[in-house]
Amino acid sequence: MKAPTSFLRTLKTLTIFFAVTLLFNACGSSSKEMEYRENSKMMADSINSYVPGIATETINGISHNFIKTADIKFKVLDVLKSSNKIEDLVKARGGYLAENYMRSEIESSNSIKISEDSILEMKHYTLLNDMEVKVPKQQLDSVLRQLSAMAVFIDYSKLKAEDAKLKLYSNKLAENRFKKFQHHVTEKVKNSTADVKKTTMAEEKVLAVQEQYDENEIETYDLADRVNYSTLTIHIYQAPATFSQRIALASEPEAYEPSFFSKAGAAFLNGFNMLLKLLLFIIDSWGAIVFLILFFLLVKFGFNYLNRKTN
Repeated sequence: MKAPTSFLRTLKTLTIFFAVTLLFNACGSSSKEMEYRENSKMMADSINSYVPGIATETINGISHNFIKTADIKFKVLDVLKSSNKIEDLVKARGGYLAENYMRSEIESSNSIKISEDSILEMKHYTLLNDMEVKVPKQQLDSVLRQLSAMAVFIDYSKLKAEDAKLKLYSNKLAENRFKKFQHHVTEKVKNSTADVKKTTMAEEKVLAVQEQYDENEIETYDLADRVNYSTLTIHIYQAPATFSQRIALASEPEAYEPSFFSKAGAAFLNGFNMLLKLLLFIIDSWGAIVFLILFFLLVKFGFNYLNRKTN
């Protein structure tokens, strides 16, 4: 009986030890988690006061400021009609169209002569549209579901959430430092009795701090806008289609060809003109003609005289 009793006592001791250990660990982790939750809540409250109206999500008691982006590509029956539906859907959800790029990608084209004066031009193409829209973050999931319902086939759908809480909080702390430093330097410049050159250098330093502050504030506004409005990139396309168009061939103008009788009349007039020109030439050259006749007669007479002498 002693052995079993000793075993039971040992088992009871181990059970109590493990229970205490688990309880201690649970309390420790709970304490750390509570501290993390409190710090996160403090940070969230600070960001909300820093950027009024910024969207905040709470997950397991922890606040987040998510920048959500989505990218989806799918096939539709008609790209043009679907594009109009998407634009109406986005506007109804409080968003807007940031970019739209519709185009036709021509796969092949050819031309066939179908008559003496016309050809048939055929193009095989695919109509696509790339859209970038901005929608309120709370409406992103709903818009994605409705887009999926339009699809004939979904190529892919991607969603990304990036927590900007720490960056926003960092910007807030930086702006507080900039304000304190700027106030400190400004007071020094006001109360300074230094020369103009040193005063000018100090004022330039204040201006540089102000520029850093402005850039930080602009970045904060940009982050807040990206948190409140999610960016959704949509790629849609439809089945390949064929476009055919009959095109008339331009006939080349023919050169003018006069008729036979017109040609005959022109030839007769041309011959008559040539005859007149010949007569005028003869009249104009009567002196040369007379000289040639006399020369011919003289040569002939000389030949006859020589022949008689020889005989």
